[in-house]
Amino acid sequence: MKKELSNTDIALFALYKLGGVTKKIHTEEIAWEAYCLAKERFSWRLPQFKEKGFPDKTAVRYALE
Repeated sequence: MKKELSNTDIALFALYKLGGVTKKIHTEEIAWEAYCLAKERFSWRLPQFKEKGFPDKTAVRYALE
């Protein structure tokens, strides 16, 4: 059985990739990295913004909380 990564898994991996083990990383930077890893999960929902490629900071914040 193949298990899909959760949003928390992706957000934590993004944080790790950015060096969050040794320094503070801003939520916006984590949101962008998570968006680059999983666009469908971390983009805005409304089509007019989704097509512009905006990451959704709220999805990352919830995952990290």
